[in-house]
Amino acid sequence: MFVPANQTHFSLTIDGFEHDFHVLAFSGEEAISKPYFFTVELVGGRPGMDLQRLVDAEAFLAFDTRGNGVHGRIYHIQQNADRYNLVLVPHLSYLRHGVNRRIYQRFPVPKIIALILEEHGILGDAYRLELKASYRARDYCTQYDETDLHFIQRLCEEEGIHFHFQHSAQGHVLVFGDDQAVFPRIGSPASFGHVRGREAGGSVGPTLLPAAERRYWIDRHEGQGEQPGLASGHVVGLSGYPGLECNDLWLLTEVTHEGKQPQVPRDDAGSVVDEDGLLEGYRSRFTVLACNTTYRPVLIHRKPQVPDQRAVVIALDEQERLSGRPPERIEVMFPWDREGRFDDKSRCWLSGVASWGCERTPLRAGVEVTVTFPDSDPDHPLISGCRCCPEELAPFAGAWARPRRQ
Repeated sequence: MFVPANQTHFSLTIDGFEHDFHVLAFSGEEAISKPYFFTVELVGGRPGMDLQRLVDAEAFLAFDTRGNGVHGRIYHIQQNADRYNLVLVPHLSYLRHGVNRRIYQRFPVPKIIALILEEHGILGDAYRLELKASYRARDYCTQYDETDLHFIQRLCEEEGIHFHFQHSAQGHVLVFGDDQAVFPRIGSPASFGHVRGREAGGSVGPTLLPAAERRYWIDRHEGQGEQPGLASGHVVGLSGYPGLECNDLWLLTEVTHEGKQPQVPRDDAGSVVDEDGLLEGYRSRFTVLACNTTYRPVLIHRKPQVPDQRAVVIALDEQERLSGRPPERIEVMFPWDREGRFDDKSRCWLSGVASWGCERTPLRAGVEVTVTFPDSDPDHPLISGCRCCPEELAPFAGAWARPRRQ
């Protein structure tokens, strides 16, 4: 078993807020490339306290007195009789609200990730891109009816980028990486209370998997213990389990935390467990992967499909007009800008097929053309036709025009 803490002491610190809360219980799950989610049950508090003041506040849930714990934002809090329940999540979780449609042209994925994070207030001191590989700029990279969180997770999975969180009482940092070196090592070796491996010949999920994915599922092991310092995305040494002597370093891919403490402190330490579960103390359940197995996120977040055709409008200088043979590329604006910015995320330069069928329609700002997405792939738009432009559209052409060049 893990060596238990000398003292069971869970606490909650809320930034800029003095309170009389005492942690009664908590549970939470964390995994590589996923936002964590913790629920905390509290007692105490002050009569008439305005709980809404605490929503979005930063807080640190301590698992012990040695700095182990999880930092996040209070996503939700409510009172039930004399107890309070709150939810603690990372800032990244807020990116799951609302869907968007945007197109990025000639951007590499790390740059797209950074732009979206900083758009949500996750600035340079709150995230790190520790990437070793070089990433080419994508001709087109489209976010189509996806949340910003889904979009980031999908791009990471497509490129083989993973992320994890590093916690302290002062904050949490979101760390992106593409190799094993980015995973920090937990200082002291861990002695596993129970480890269960997966047999190579057993069922490991879908039968048709790439070789790297099959190896990932086979090389996983599950265990449980009482060491509060474990965190997903960290490397831990093993001791005391002879069946795993060939690999002394293991990557924690998933960790489930659970803690309970009485309202009246006890003199003895450690955890108390009955047949049904934890009564008092701390315990964790976790999944580890051999550290010599390259970790690559599994492709879970699929690329969305778009309808075969979309009507877009040409975005030209108000005095520019095209006629005759269509050019190889032309700037267009998609009508899906939900934020009303009409910036470079809703405009892009597209190529066309050999004939657009626009011989009779002068190509000017505001003229509609048809964009086709082969195989419904949002990252491969192609101009395939030209629509008639009613005369009444002409006075409004300036609304679709990009600013004139100086």
